[in-house]
Amino acid sequence: MTKSKDIYEVKEYQELMIYGYQLTSDEREYLQKQSVIYQSNETQKRFEFLELKGGVKIKGDSWVGVIELEKVRIIIKPKFNKGFVDLIDMICFSEEIPFYNWKDSRAEYDKFHDDFIEIYIKLLLFHIKKTMDKGIFKEYVTEEENLRRLRGRPDMIKNTKVNYAVPTRIYCCYDELLTDVPENQIILSALKAAKKMRMGNETKRRLNRFYHEFRELCSTFNGEYFPTFSYNRLNQHYETTHKLCYYILQQEFMKNLYKETSESFFCLLIDMNELFEQFVVKLLNKYLPKNFIVSAGKRIKGAIVSNSKSYRDIIPDISVYDKDNRNTLVLDAKYKHYGFKKIETSDIFQLTFYTHYFSNKKNSLDRSIIFFPRYSKEEEKEFTIQSLPETTKEVGLKAYAISIQDILHDAKENNRHNLKERACELIQ
Repeated sequence: MTKSKDIYEVKEYQELMIYGYQLTSDEREYLQKQSVIYQSNETQKRFEFLELKGGVKIKGDSWVGVIELEKVRIIIKPKFNKGFVDLIDMICFSEEIPFYNWKDSRAEYDKFHDDFIEIYIKLLLFHIKKTMDKGIFKEYVTEEENLRRLRGRPDMIKNTKVNYAVPTRIYCCYDELLTDVPENQIILSALKAAKKMRMGNETKRRLNRFYHEFRELCSTFNGEYFPTFSYNRLNQHYETTHKLCYYILQQEFMKNLYKETSESFFCLLIDMNELFEQFVVKLLNKYLPKNFIVSAGKRIKGAIVSNSKSYRDIIPDISVYDKDNRNTLVLDAKYKHYGFKKIETSDIFQLTFYTHYFSNKKNSLDRSIIFFPRYSKEEEKEFTIQSLPETTKEVGLKAYAISIQDILHDAKENNRHNLKERACELIQ
C-alpha cells in the first residue's frame, strides 16, 4: 500500500515554507525543469523554489494546480470561492466544453470537490468515453511491401529492381486502415501521463481500463510539439477530448514526456494568465453584437520601424474592430490583482502605445481597456487613468474588474441576455 504524502496548500502569488524538508537530487532536477516555462528563456517561471537551511520555500505565480514530489504534495489554489470547481468551469467556458455535471454521490462530491486532479481526470475520462462511443478514428495509410500475392497495386519499377530473379514475389503498394494515428496517440499519451497522478480508486480503475484499451489501438505520440488537428466529420468528436489532453501534456512536451521519471513525481499546472485571456476572448467573441470583430494575439508589423523596415512586431492581447464606425479598441487581459494595487507602469506604457497606433481620431480622448479578475466586492470595480493629460496626445486607460464567477453562473444558467450585457459593458 502506498504511503500517504503530506499535503501543503498555498494560494496563487503567495509563498509556502515546508519546514524540515530536504530535496533529493531527483526532486531538485524535476522542480528545476518544471518551474521553467520555456527552455529558451529561463527567467519566465511557473513557480520558484528555494532550498534553505530550515526547509524548502515555494513561491506561487499565476500558475495553479498540483506539484507532487516523493513525500509531499503541493497544491497551488486559485482564488475562486469554489476553488478548483470554478477553475474547471472556467476551462469549459473558454474551450466551449459542455459544463461537467457530477455523477458521483454527494458524499463523493464532498470528498473530492476541491481535489483538482480528481475533478480534471473525471472530466477527461467522461469525454474519452463519449469519444469512444461515437467510434474510434481510423485513417488510411499507404504501405509498401514485397508480397507473395498481389495486394493493392503493383509497383513495377521497384518490382523489377527487387524481384528480377524472384518470380514468386511482387512488390505492392496498398492502403491500410489504421488506428495508430495522432488523434489516438495523443489520448494514449495523456492517459499515460495521468497514470502517475493521485486520484480515487474508482477513477484510477477507469483510467487504467481506458489506457489499456488505447494501448491496443496505437502507440504514444512521438512528436516534439502538440499536433494541430484539422477536424472534419470523421474526427470532429475528438476535439473536446484533445483540448483536455492538451492541459495535461502542455508542460510535458519537449521536456519529460519521453524521459522516464520517478513514479512519485507529477505536475499538473494551469496558466491563469493564458486562461483568463481566453476566457475574455470567448465572452466577447460569443456575445458581442455582429458588427464587432474580435481578434486575439494578432501580430502587427510596421508599428515600429528602422530604416523603413519593420524593427519590432506588436501583439495586442485583444483588439475589437467596430465595422459601423471603423474604430479599433485595444483590450489587455491581465491576471493581476489590480483591484487593490496600482497598475504597473509597463502595462500603462504598452497600452498607451497600442492606442496611439490604432487611433483614427485627432485631438480627441483616445482610450484602451485593461481587464483584471475581481474576487471581492470590496475591490474597486473600474477606474480611469489619463496618460499625457491636457495634450493633443491624451490617452485614457480604463481599468475594469471582471467577476469570473458571475459570468460562469450566467453561462451555466444559459442566461444569454446577461452575458450579452456583460460583453457590451466591457467595451463601453
